[in-house]
Order: sequence, then structure tokens, then C-alpha cells
Amino acid sequence: MVAALYRDFAGRDILDTDQRELYYCRGEVDPGALRMLDGSAVPVPGQIWIYISKPEAVDPPDADYPIVQSYVDIFITGCLQLAERVVGQNEDFAEQCITTTSGWSPHWVNDRLLPRRPFIHQPNVSEIDRLLFEHVPDAFGMIRIE
Repeated sequence: MVAALYRDFAGRDILDTDQRELYYCRGEVDPGALRMLDGSAVPVPGQIWIYISKPEAVDPPDADYPIVQSYVDIFITGCLQLAERVVGQNEDFAEQCITTTSGWSPHWVNDRLLPRRPFIHQPNVSEIDRLLFEHVPDAFGMIRIE
């Protein structure tokens, strides 16, 4: 599994994140189980947390609630940005994010023209499409335009 670490400098930030991520459970991670992909040391001392989806909040995509491309774009854009910081890897960080994510589905809509997510245009759509085509071609080939 690949993940991103971010530092919580203000004590209130973790509580704000808990409120925002209400469909996730926060769990502690053993620093000894981590390997930093940028070659740096694991940050210690401190606590490291991971947010994991609550089982009752996870349903597979379906025709009424498909995967939406605007959200996939946000996810992969974050992976591409983090990939710039990862050094010495045999496999690209964005590729690792895609290949270690499960649940890709033919219930997937391209909502880029009228996004369901209230975010601005994603500048990396060509790179995102290339990565998805290479790593989840069956699901990617089934995307319908909304």
C-alpha cells in the first residue's frame, strides 16, 4: 500500500480532519512498519495515523452511484504531485496508487464537463487518462460520458 504523510502542526487539525472524514476511522500506525519513498527517515517522535473507510460506508459503484472522473482526477493529481517528491523508486508513485487501489468498476462516468464535485478544472487530464488506460484498461474502457 502507498500513502501520503502530512504533518499536523496545530493540535486542532486532527480533530477537524476527523470531522471532515466522517466515513473513515482513524487508526494508529506503527512507525516501524513504514518506509519513506523519498529516502528520508520516518518522522519520530510522534503519532502516525491512517484513515480507513468504515465498512458500512463502502459500497461498490453501481449505475446510480458510479465512480466519477472528477474525483478520480483529484486523487490522481495528488498522486502525481507526490510522485515529484519520491526518489529512487522502480515504479512510479502514481502508478502504485492506481494499482494498489481496488474497486475500479465499469460503473464509471466522465463528468469533467459538468463535474459532480465542486472543484476547478484539472490540468493533468492527459497524464491521468494515460495512467488509467495503462493500469485499469477494462474499467477505463467502460467509462460513459455524462
